[in-house]
Amino acid sequence: IAISADGRLLFVAHIGDVEVWDAPSRKLLRTYEVGSVRSVDVAPDGRSFATASPGGLAKIWRIDDLAPQSGPAQTSP
Repeated sequence: IAISADGRLLFVAHIGDVEVWDAPSRKLLRTYEVGSVRSVDVAPDGRSFATASPGGLAKIWRIDDLAPQSGPAQTSP
């Protein structure tokens, strides 16, 4: 679990995805399908988050739009 610097967003890592929740309203904003995840952390500016896999692979994920939607997110180049 990670919380954005402003306290508005909650990032919850599950086995194959990361959910982004609006903390004040308790509404799910988006689910990112990220594969196997051990941990998650959010950037101080709230525009990206990082995941780490059990094998030690880290990925940075760009947050483009937090409107509710389904489908995989794009990784940053």
